Amino acid sequence: MDNDRTCQRVGLGNGRFLGYAEYGRPDGTPIFYFHGFPSSRLDWLKEFEMQSLSLPSQITLYVLLALIGFFILITWGWQIQVLRGNDMKNPDGSADNWHQQKIFFGIAIADIFLACPLGVIGIVLIFLNPRWGHYLLAMVSFWFVWANIMTTATSLRFEKPKLTLNWWIVFPTGIFVGLAYILWTVAHFDAIYLR
Repeated sequence: MDNDRTCQRVGLGNGRFLGYAEYGRPDGTPIFYFHGFPSSRLDWLKEFEMQSLSLPSQITLYVLLALIGFFILITWGWQIQVLRGNDMKNPDGSADNWHQQKIFFGIAIADIFLACPLGVIGIVLIFLNPRWGHYLLAMVSFWFVWANIMTTATSLRFEKPKLTLNWWIVFPTGIFVGLAYILWTVAHFDAIYLR
C-alpha cells in the first residue's frame, strides 16, 4: 500500500483538515470505516498487518491469550479471597494473609482493580483494536513478571518449598506467561506498533 493512498486529507470550511486513507483495490467495492475514539484511519492498516502474521505466529498469539486469560482468572479469584481477609494457604507452606503482612493487601488491590481488569480489556481489544490491546497486555505482562518474580523469590528464600507442580503453577507461571507474551511482542514489534 503506497503512502499517498493511506495519508490523504481534505480541507474543511473552517481551515482544519480531515485525514482519510484508502486501502485495497481502487476498482473494488467501497467500504467506509468510521472509527471511534481512540482509533484513527490507520487502524484499518493494522488489521491487514495482523492478518499478515504467519499461521504459527497467530496460533502462538492465541495460545498466549488463552494462558493470560487463565492466569487472570486464577489470580482474580485468589486475590479476592485475600482481600476478603481469608488466610490463603500457598503450596510452599506460607499463607497470604494481609492481617499479618500488609503488602498482600496492596498486591491484592493492584491485581483485582488494575492488572486483571486491564488484562481482560486487553484480550478483548486484541480483536477489536489490536494496537491498544497489545499496549495493555504488554503492561499487564510486565506486572505479572515483576509480581511473580517477587513472590517466587520470597518463596524460595524464606519458605524452602518442595517444588511440586502446584508450586510451579502458583508461583513462577506468571513469570513464564508474561515473558512469553513480551518476547512474542518484541518478535512482532513491526506488525503491532510501527507504521
